[in-house]
Amino acid sequence: ETLSPYIASTLVWFLSRWGATYLMPSEWEYPRISQRLWAVFGQGTRSCAELLNAVVEKAAANILDWPHSFEVAEKTADMLYGLAKMPKIRQSIGKTKGWMLLLEAYSKQHERIVGLQPSALSKLTKAICLSIAEGIVDEPQKQRRGFFLVVAPIRD
Repeated sequence: ETLSPYIASTLVWFLSRWGATYLMPSEWEYPRISQRLWAVFGQGTRSCAELLNAVVEKAAANILDWPHSFEVAEKTADMLYGLAKMPKIRQSIGKTKGWMLLLEAYSKQHERIVGLQPSALSKLTKAICLSIAEGIVDEPQKQRRGFFLVVAPIRD
């Protein structure tokens, strides 16, 4: 899907705010959550997994399609880092198709990843490290593989 950079950054702004509030909401932050909202956006629900996948795929498309658009890349990296800081999302984000695309591009030092401005690349790296460090602890094989995908570019 091709949007203008302005529309893409506006959409990321919305998804960032919406995701922090509604996607896998925290019970301690929002003690009174509607059962209907919980059934749709709560951790482990099918619709939540589909929504998270769509958000992360959009983020991957933004980063890989517009790496030189400062605002789009920055807002997208901010959104991914914000999502990765949320424990429930961090545990699920590594299972999305978009995240695997970003990890693969990052590990292969794809020109569009390397071409990101330093602040966006830094936030993307932090998000990837957070997801690997905690998000897939129950799958040690994937955790080791993910760790080496992130460390390989630094080591080479």
